[in-house]
Amino acid sequence: MPDRASIVKLTTDGLLVELSNGTVLWSTPPLKAPVSALHLLETGNLVLLDATNNSLWESFDYPSDTLVSGQQIPTGSYLSSSVSSESDLRQGNYRLDITSADALLNWSNNTYWRLSNDINSVKDRDVPVTYMTTNDSGLYLIESKGNAVFQLKLSTAPFRIVQLGADGRLKITSYPTINSTSPLDHVFMAPSSSCDLPLECGSLGLCSLNLNSSSCICPSHFVSSAQSRGCMPGSDIPLATNTSCDGSKISYMNPTDSGRNISSCRDLCTSNCSCSGYLFDNSSLSCFLFQHPIGSLTNANTSEATNSMVYVKTQGSNSHGKSSSEKKLVAVLAPSIAAIFLVIVGLASIMWRYNKQKKRMGEMQLAMANDKLHGAPKRQ
Repeated sequence: MPDRASIVKLTTDGLLVELSNGTVLWSTPPLKAPVSALHLLETGNLVLLDATNNSLWESFDYPSDTLVSGQQIPTGSYLSSSVSSESDLRQGNYRLDITSADALLNWSNNTYWRLSNDINSVKDRDVPVTYMTTNDSGLYLIESKGNAVFQLKLSTAPFRIVQLGADGRLKITSYPTINSTSPLDHVFMAPSSSCDLPLECGSLGLCSLNLNSSSCICPSHFVSSAQSRGCMPGSDIPLATNTSCDGSKISYMNPTDSGRNISSCRDLCTSNCSCSGYLFDNSSLSCFLFQHPIGSLTNANTSEATNSMVYVKTQGSNSHGKSSSEKKLVAVLAPSIAAIFLVIVGLASIMWRYNKQKKRMGEMQLAMANDKLHGAPKRQ
């Protein structure tokens, strides 16, 4: 709780949590009958009952960021992270979505982890998923007859807590007994690499793995940004000059197909205020618009040829007397071998008009040798 003096109240209208000054932090929704009793089951499910012992509300029906042993999350539901910490009750931008085919970790509607792709998961049958649950043997996606569709086998443990952290990482912590406060040594984490988290180094920050830890730097000619907790173009980037840095990838992008050449790609993005960037695949002559924020980059250390180019919008400066509505396009090159793309960022001037107002956008090209971009769709 943000305030250790917070109070939990049970009334005939339901449960509520309020601060010492009376401010309500949380409450149950309106119920169909007055509450007569509260029952905490051995599974951890908290149930509000009416006068005839019928259930009015159950905590298991309203998962937040946590799933415990025996709890079920049906298809179409999700776990949602908190904003910044476990004590912050506001909903964050990370979700664990349960679909009829998979369990997905998403950030701003972009998938960065799938249970079906995890090296530890096993698919037992090809039928629709009904719900997700965890028990003493692992994490499971279950179909309507109670059989496993996917299973994530873990070391046997009587009790588990599955939690989506504020950083977007899914953790499964196991305990030797239900009432134990000391977890077992093995903790499952997804994604396993910190650099696969969308904002490990903030927007456009470059993440590198060093043994079991990660480090963050800004690409060449980019500087740290306190506002985005990532990186932004520096003032020393010269026009139409290529620079380089070690390779990087973006593993969570899922752009929308649109356009047929790089010029039309650019025009579509520059005339759309909600477009955060675009990718042009030279091998298939396909264009994909990004309608979402851009997160961190990751050192890939690959040597594939560059087949694709990604441009990312960033806010421009007021240099040369131009208005604050100026923007720049940062180009990122990426390879498209097996849906892997090298990322290069570059700069060039263009002029455009939108909503009867003149705006100017520049393109900054930062050549990223040995870069790659994961997650972009392949042309069918």
